[in-house]
Amino acid sequence: MLSDRPYRKALPLPVVFDQLKEHAGTQFDLGLVKVLLRSDILADYAEVMRVQRAEVVALEAEFDGDPQVTPLPVPSLMRRPQRLRRYR
Repeated sequence: MLSDRPYRKALPLPVVFDQLKEHAGTQFDLGLVKVLLRSDILADYAEVMRVQRAEVVALEAEFDGDPQVTPLPVPSLMRRPQRLRRYR
């Protein structure tokens, strides 16, 4: 919820907290939600993602219009594992 997706921007931290509270015990594990709400993990992650987005925007602005330079994207901290294909 705190990461940008191709289909939507990252949600603000208060909205994430509201979603966690609303769906605790159904969509999300109740014990895990309690731990997340008491800790600073989500706030820290939201800050890391904000800084990364700012770095990408700064790189794009710095090299905008220069055809010889292609800035590398900043990798996400949370990557989905690659799905292995089975070949017969």
